[in-house]
Amino acid sequence: MDISKPSQQYEILCKWALSLIEASEFVDRLRTDPAMKELLGVTTYNDVLSYDYGKQSEVVAVKRRINEYLSNNSNELFAKYKAKFVLDRMLTRNTDLLAGVRELVYLSHKHKFIPIIFVGIDSEAESYGFSKLNNEREEKFRELILREAKQLRTTLAENGI
Repeated sequence: MDISKPSQQYEILCKWALSLIEASEFVDRLRTDPAMKELLGVTTYNDVLSYDYGKQSEVVAVKRRINEYLSNNSNELFAKYKAKFVLDRMLTRNTDLLAGVRELVYLSHKHKFIPIIFVGIDSEAESYGFSKLNNEREEKFRELILREAKQLRTTLAENGI
């Protein structure tokens, strides 16, 4: 299985690494989906299964291991999944829009797929002192953020993310 291309298995690894799914769901997918073994390789797969998911310290260790694996083997794709999850939270209002913009700006420092407009939005928000985007003056700014977030999310979706 090609780790440089999006797949359901890759998305599960990303969700686990980013704490978006519970240990039980992750372990269940590891054990029941043969493609997970193929994606991780036998050594990493067996290592990840050997952890005791009932212990918080081991959960943290295996997340670190998966994060390193994803970063070392497909950093750009991993960053696109990170952006996808940030955008999804922004678009469903499950995170503060400006916090989401800041996460995207952080990703943009190493990954060029994030449009530069997010850096400009962050800068403008800071210079105008916008904090929660909850008044009438800030409504146009909120609309701009949502429009750009939708556009980037669409672009990622068109590329299988």
